Amino acid sequence: MGSGANSFISRAPRFDLKVPVVLYLRDRLASGYSINVSESGMLATFNRTVDPLLKGHLCAVAGEWHLSIDVHIVRVEGRVTAMAFEIEGEADRATIQKLIDHAEHEHAIELPAPAA
Repeated sequence: MGSGANSFISRAPRFDLKVPVVLYLRDRLASGYSINVSESGMLATFNRTVDPLLKGHLCAVAGEWHLSIDVHIVRVEGRVTAMAFEIEGEADRATIQKLIDHAEHEHAIELPAPAA
């Protein structure tokens, strides 16, 4: 492993986001909630362990936005799964950006405490 400037790998900023997600795999599905999202992928926790290195189709709903995109699994730690988006074009990028905007907006709003 080198230690020069070429060995630095830039990582896209992550934004906390908890929305329902469903991951469709070859012969089964996993459902759960997202943990965070970035321009390049999503971290989520599922109701079952997902095999690493698989490809699948991810669906997520955040407010009025619906993301439906192919992904590949890059890391699995128990039921927590890191997925990289397989971005096909500008429509995918725009939808991902709307999810990021939703995540930023959710953290910018402070909800009032429940009435006693």
